[in-house]
Amino acid sequence: SFSFIPIVGDYLATGLKYLIQFLNYTVAFIDKLPYSLSENIRFSIADTWLTYLFITCIIALIAYRKFRFILLGSSFIIALLISCFWVSYNDLDQRKLVIYNIPQFSAINFIDGNDNILISDIKLTKNRSKLLFHIQNNWINNGVDKEKVVRLDHLLKKYQLSNIYRIDNKNLFTKLNYFQFYDTKIAIIDNQFKLNNIVKKLSVDLLILTKNTKLSIRDMLNLFNPKKIIIDASNSIYTSKRLKEEAKTLNINCWSVLIDGAFQIELK
Repeated sequence: SFSFIPIVGDYLATGLKYLIQFLNYTVAFIDKLPYSLSENIRFSIADTWLTYLFITCIIALIAYRKFRFILLGSSFIIALLISCFWVSYNDLDQRKLVIYNIPQFSAINFIDGNDNILISDIKLTKNRSKLLFHIQNNWINNGVDKEKVVRLDHLLKKYQLSNIYRIDNKNLFTKLNYFQFYDTKIAIIDNQFKLNNIVKKLSVDLLILTKNTKLSIRDMLNLFNPKKIIIDASNSIYTSKRLKEEAKTLNINCWSVLIDGAFQIELK
């Protein structure tokens, strides 16, 4: 609109440039201030509507100065607090096992109330952003605490005590590559697992296959009697298809994370 006065347009463009730079600097400065950001906040659609309704009541109170808007706004805030409390209360009873779909990695998550235990081969110092990209939203939705990580390659006898100390959960028992979460028995089989001579098969609810195990399912059935086999995302697509097809021919209930998606069960 100021094109007919070139010098005015130049000054406006320069002013706009410095204004944008100032705004960017302000945002960056505030971002660096302690406690300036809030992370991992769970906000449902209902919570959002209650917040908007409360803000609307505040605006109406300022505009019309009617006492009823105070009462109405207070009722929305009380409803929001009750909603948050109820969700947090229900979280205390949750018992979940989640196996995430992170290609080339294992990520087995035990959620017990707010307790958050992750069995994984992801090196958090190098790949934490990759881990959070796939998992963080689920953690926020479940309202869990900071993760307690046990490395998959530490499921060995020499790490037994440190694993128990790190897990620190009376409802999750671990010994080597065997876990029991409440009444659910789990065995994790990787490419280092060796079959030993046994007298009696070990009954497990879930047999989790990781790291492109070279064993066939038929061989594993000599040692285990699983209710369900899970092929996690650390296996290649070729290995996943091979194992899933073998399980189908043996009439074994099988789930491939790469093919079927992330696996989750809720324990009662």
